Amino acid sequence: MRKYLVLLFLMGALLGLAGCELPATFYPQSQPDTQPAETIHIHQVTDGQVVRPLSCTTDELTLGLCDCGELAEVVSAVAPGKHNFREGVCRSCGAMLGNQLEFALSEDGKSYTVIGMGSCNTWNLVIPREHAGRPVTAIGPAAFFGQKELVKVEVPEGITSIGQAAFSDTLVLQTVLLPYSLKTIDALAFSECRALKQLYLPAGVKTLGENALLSHGMLESIFVSHANLWYASVDGVLFNRDKTVLVSYPSGRQAGKYTVPETVTKIGDNAFQRCNLVAVELPDGLVSVGNGSFELCRNLRNVYLPSGVKTIGDSAFAYCESLQEAQIPDGVTDVGSAAFSGCNSLQTVVVPDSVTYLGRFAFANCSQLKRLTIGSGVKRLPDSLCARSTSLEVLIVGRVSQIGKRALQDCFSLLQIRFAGNLERWELVKKAEDWDANVGRFTVQCQDGTISSRPEKPGDTEVKKGSS
Repeated sequence: MRKYLVLLFLMGALLGLAGCELPATFYPQSQPDTQPAETIHIHQVTDGQVVRPLSCTTDELTLGLCDCGELAEVVSAVAPGKHNFREGVCRSCGAMLGNQLEFALSEDGKSYTVIGMGSCNTWNLVIPREHAGRPVTAIGPAAFFGQKELVKVEVPEGITSIGQAAFSDTLVLQTVLLPYSLKTIDALAFSECRALKQLYLPAGVKTLGENALLSHGMLESIFVSHANLWYASVDGVLFNRDKTVLVSYPSGRQAGKYTVPETVTKIGDNAFQRCNLVAVELPDGLVSVGNGSFELCRNLRNVYLPSGVKTIGDSAFAYCESLQEAQIPDGVTDVGSAAFSGCNSLQTVVVPDSVTYLGRFAFANCSQLKRLTIGSGVKRLPDSLCARSTSLEVLIVGRVSQIGKRALQDCFSLLQIRFAGNLERWELVKKAEDWDANVGRFTVQCQDGTISSRPEKPGDTEVKKGSS
């Protein structure tokens, strides 16, 4: 017995010296000499963040730095493996088995979908794996929408999809345990979950619908299984697997500044929507800013687009009320609809000559915008371009050939339009009947003269040739 204890002690000491790796000498001697000796790497995380809490059926996972310096995900507590249900309530964790949920049979009659709470009344819910002898494979659209009492939900293995707005607008939901079998999370599935601060995506999740994880100010971290082939997480921020697309920056994070990794070439649709950031540093390799990327980031003051950006999506910076500067780099070709609408701190904007598409409402409702320059690449001023931008005084345009409906509606302060062509060409510009609706008297300055939009009184000279 004493020899056995001494041997164990010596082995433990040797392992301690070896750190994360087990030396090849500890492999069986029967290992063929022609096969290279391998090493076993067992990560140890002593100070990490719990990314998935312990339940009766799922292990607790912790993410942090291993002693070897690698970021690792480890099992920090092992689950018993099953619930101890008695009369529908687990004696170990208090969760209720949702046999009283409302289910719908699939068209092929082979499985069920959860479609509502039914008569189930609990704060701690375990969705059953089976119903009426058939597997439960999906959570339907709006199944738990607006629930006011749910705090914790365990989604069992076998469920492959979560429907649109399934958990949306829940008031106190804090924990949702998702299974490895899950493949699809549809649009708005977890939107407006007002108490959900973190979410762990298991290895099987392949598809996220639009705004699937948009929490509107509550979600602080999105974690992803290291085995997932489609998504990755860096410090709680969600990316595609190769980290070229920033998918979602949790809007509940309280950081003032964020630096986007150098690998990113695209900011995904709605990626930063409603975030609390004051400043964002974008990488030089960025090419595209998606639809709604920074929409409703009301504290955002500084964001400088790198020179390689080609497209700015619809509503990309809409209602960024604190945004003081919008430097659109030369090289951008598309500025989407409502891209800077509602940016009330903007005073001067220059759209470079490289832009050939300018969407409707692009600079509408910008209450402090005083001067807007539109480059020569834009041939049509879109509908409602500057509508209700009530401080606009000077509009500089290139050789436009068409002006859309209500392009300058309610621009009460407009004093001057500077047009790159001559008077004759201005007259040939096709203008919608209400392009300057509810706008006062202003002048159009052309290369060879100035024209007044509305003579002060009958008999006044409308065109002054030779003015500059």
